[in-house]
Amino acid sequence: MKISKKTRYGLRAMIEIASVFGEGALSAKKISKYQDIPLQYLEQILNRLKRESLLKTIRGPKGGYMLAKDPTKIKISNIVKVLESKDGLTESKNSSKEALSERAELFPAEKFWERLDKIIKKELIGTNLKDLCPKNLKQVRIKHNYAFEI
Repeated sequence: MKISKKTRYGLRAMIEIASVFGEGALSAKKISKYQDIPLQYLEQILNRLKRESLLKTIRGPKGGYMLAKDPTKIKISNIVKVLESKDGLTESKNSSKEALSERAELFPAEKFWERLDKIIKKELIGTNLKDLCPKNLKQVRIKHNYAFEI
């Protein structure tokens, strides 16, 4: 099981945007800088999230990206569905119900993967962006370069 870099970056960007929910928009440049994501790649990810109505954009000097709805209403599963190319994170190539039950009889490990997939999906559906937003994300970013001389 491997989550793509696109999904990891997308989730980090969405958390960054959610951390300023209600305060205005964040530019892709700032998100790129704060989250150390290559700008061009980030813009592709943000546009995809916008097309799926998870984000909206504001034009102008104070423009950028904003959540399209409250962070408590955006499930992590929504983000993963948009950015991951496959539906199940642990599914085998042949994932029809009949094939799974046949494979489970032949290969007992298939039942384990099926259970794991259900647990992962439950967590993705049960967790929203607000749950992942640190209360002090802005403070974490502040770096001080104090120089003391005597």
